[in-house]
Amino acid sequence: MKILVTYPGTQLTGAARYAAALTAQLQSKGHTLAVAVCGHGPAHEAFMASSARASKRYPITFFNLRRNPRDAVMHLAGLGTATWKLVRAVRDFGPDLVIGHCVFNTWSALACAYTSTPFLAIVHELPSAYPRVLSAAWQQLLIRSARNIVAVSEAARTPFPHRQSSVIPPGVDTTAFHANVSGAALRKQWLGNRQGPLLVCLSHLMPAKGQGDVIEALGLLDNRLPNMCAVFVGGTNGIAANKRFAQSLVHRARELSIDQKVVFAPSGTDAATAIAAADVVIYPSHAESFGLVPLEAAAVGRPVVATRVGIAPHLARETPLVVLVDPHNPNQLAQGVLSALDRAGCSPFVRPEWTVEGAADAFEALAMRMWAA
Repeated sequence: MKILVTYPGTQLTGAARYAAALTAQLQSKGHTLAVAVCGHGPAHEAFMASSARASKRYPITFFNLRRNPRDAVMHLAGLGTATWKLVRAVRDFGPDLVIGHCVFNTWSALACAYTSTPFLAIVHELPSAYPRVLSAAWQQLLIRSARNIVAVSEAARTPFPHRQSSVIPPGVDTTAFHANVSGAALRKQWLGNRQGPLLVCLSHLMPAKGQGDVIEALGLLDNRLPNMCAVFVGGTNGIAANKRFAQSLVHRARELSIDQKVVFAPSGTDAATAIAAADVVIYPSHAESFGLVPLEAAAVGRPVVATRVGIAPHLARETPLVVLVDPHNPNQLAQGVLSALDRAGCSPFVRPEWTVEGAADAFEALAMRMWAA
């Protein structure tokens, strides 16, 4: 089967890591793959690495719609150009199926409708992730253009008709996240002369991801863990509000006199290596459709303090590596870190259904049914 995969984001989020790994896995199963992704950014680099054997690669500049006027104008101005480039990519490659990631993937929906190409949409986001009007418009476009809509969880599936949608959970890439990953170099770089522990928080820097709660928790932990170092791995995605939030984190850390114990690492930092370097991984998100980081931490064998969102509560029933806390609760986060430090040495955990291999099997079965229909 010939499959064209599109991913319109630039940042190396959990969704991007999963999408790139899923592309590589489908390729390994003998399908002919092509990719259409942004021509720059960490996500682009991940896709280029994962699709090294792809028959064709199409760099397309997708201007994602943001809330500030400048980015909205750029999105509208570039929508036609990017869609037409994708139309030409579809005609050039001639896929049996286009797999388009993200609910805002307007370009794939329009290009597939124009070329009458079967379109399988993968929705990573909760309905509440974007302004209501935008979400409703994107959802209706997918409903009208996609042959099938795959959501990463039942919560993400909510807006879509059940006859047209299904759930395939994302999976951890076990070739990248496993017990033998070495984080020694990063650990030495981040800790310096400190004894630790090393706490690592992986996520975009934005209010909904809960890093503000982590800073407050670090203030509470300072007396108990005077030699700690906390590393925030992730970027702002160039969004002005997120940049202001990142600055507020720096300012609050200075107010709490813990700024010398806090490190901000770039979003391109390898996630598996960062997790392997950690004594404890922190995942403080306020809401998630799925949330891949706790699975990745468990696969490497690192304790993770995670809020009760997404997959974390289900994972906590399977392995003692997961310590659950409530969102918006720095006190519980602080206690959770202390509890997680006592769980070092627990065995790594991977469940077959929550791996990229398992997801690829499910997607292949669905794609073959779509192709045969």
